[in-house]
Amino acid sequence: MHATQQQCAELLFSLLFHLRWVLSHTLRQESQQLGLSIQQLFALGAIAYGCRQPSDLARKMFVSLPAATSMVDTLVEHGLVHRERGSDDRRAVYLSLTDKGQRLLESGRERVLGAIGDVIACLEADEQEELRRILQKMDECAAGLKEAYLTHREPDRSVE
Repeated sequence: MHATQQQCAELLFSLLFHLRWVLSHTLRQESQQLGLSIQQLFALGAIAYGCRQPSDLARKMFVSLPAATSMVDTLVEHGLVHRERGSDDRRAVYLSLTDKGQRLLESGRERVLGAIGDVIACLEADEQEELRRILQKMDECAAGLKEAYLTHREPDRSVE
């Protein structure tokens, strides 16, 4: 890694550290208002983005199946998640968000985006546009790295 790349990596690391704090603070406030834990909010998001069974949720959140089931129980009690038995296999349990759960997730996402927007607001309009362009490129690169790691192949590190 050359000097400029090292400096950028260190600045991004610092930014991510600060953003993590801001986002944690925002999520902590949200979870307290709702009577849910932050982990339960993350579980709600995981269900929204593809965890359809408690076992998927347990793997995604690095918790035991009983812990995931307990989280789902709480989310069901709050009317945020619907639990349904499989029609072919009654042992299978499928999870989905209720309308209330979907609205809550969208509201939380708006709060988080607002907190990030507060950080971006310190930039001038032309700097925001430049940041948008750079972040788009970095997001595409990160998605490619993620795919490479998931498929156990060497990532493409070429610059276009």
